[in-house]
Amino acid sequence: MIIVNLLPALLIKNCQRHNQAVGALLALLLAFGVPNLVQGETATVDAAPLETMVSFPTRESFAEVVALNESRLAAEAAGVVRQWHADVGASVKAGDLLLSLDERDAELALSQAQAAKGAMKARVDLAESHLQRARDLSATGFVSKEALSLRQTELTVARADLASAQAQADLAARQLEKMQLLAPFDGVIIERHAQIGESLAAGALAFVLIDPLAVEVQGQLSADQMTSLQNARQIEAFMAGKTYPLTLLRVSPVAMLPSRTQSVRLGFKDPQRPVAGVTGQLRWQVNEPSLSTALLVRRDDALGVFVLQAQGDRWVARFVALKNAQEGRPAPAPELDPKTLVVFNGQQRLQDGQMLDRVNISTRPNQ
Repeated sequence: MIIVNLLPALLIKNCQRHNQAVGALLALLLAFGVPNLVQGETATVDAAPLETMVSFPTRESFAEVVALNESRLAAEAAGVVRQWHADVGASVKAGDLLLSLDERDAELALSQAQAAKGAMKARVDLAESHLQRARDLSATGFVSKEALSLRQTELTVARADLASAQAQADLAARQLEKMQLLAPFDGVIIERHAQIGESLAAGALAFVLIDPLAVEVQGQLSADQMTSLQNARQIEAFMAGKTYPLTLLRVSPVAMLPSRTQSVRLGFKDPQRPVAGVTGQLRWQVNEPSLSTALLVRRDDALGVFVLQAQGDRWVARFVALKNAQEGRPAPAPELDPKTLVVFNGQQRLQDGQMLDRVNISTRPNQ
């Protein structure tokens, strides 16, 4: 290297005795051409295996925690509110009493239906007695077959009336049960609309109850986001300062207008989870290995990386163009052996096919 760098000075001195123009031209050629070629052969670069250079990009999207059970509980029957038994924020169990309506009218209706049922039962008993008497007399010839048939019909009608009365009594008992509103599942009251003394119509909203444990994460993603999510290596939610691992549950096949996004539902892997209503970020690691923009160099019209090939006791730098690589963005990793050495320091001054004497090989690059 020292000899090469002294050549221009020696030639210029020699050219002073002969032709200064020719000597100066040769000196310039040696100064800018030959030294570069020689210096390239001894350039020092750092390289590491491809498997230590790849990364998996992370994508993000807005997400929220939604309750699987969020019920708007309404009164099943009309009535006046006598007492409410749970307020906002209260935890309740399935079957707990939430609301009591004035049940006096329902109790009277039940008593009336039960009385009618008792009367129908007495008629059935009487009809059975008359039929049995008619059968006894028919055996001795004192009652005609027509009279016996009439007694049988009377018993059939009485039994039908008894069944109808029983149904009316059951209906009245059910109406009495509707005077109480019970919790359908374990949950937390988040809204109460019923007030003492208020007259509620059937179907009027009284409470809103949610199940705080039965929750999922919901997001709205574009088509390309959905594709990468379905092939993701890892999915998690960052909410309320904590990270929760997720698993993909369902993807809606319908795109929502006008955003043209698809709804996705994800479940929590661990028992610990945020409450319904919490919002945050849905994050997933794309299952597409890529290389950092710091590794990319442009040669001619292509972006790519330099890899090393062993040639005896020396190395040869080879340029590998990367398909679909773009300036300023991570590029898809080439389909090479994971142990292939990729240059991560000094690649900017390399040329394809350049011989290298000094290569520093790292098991993990310092990036």
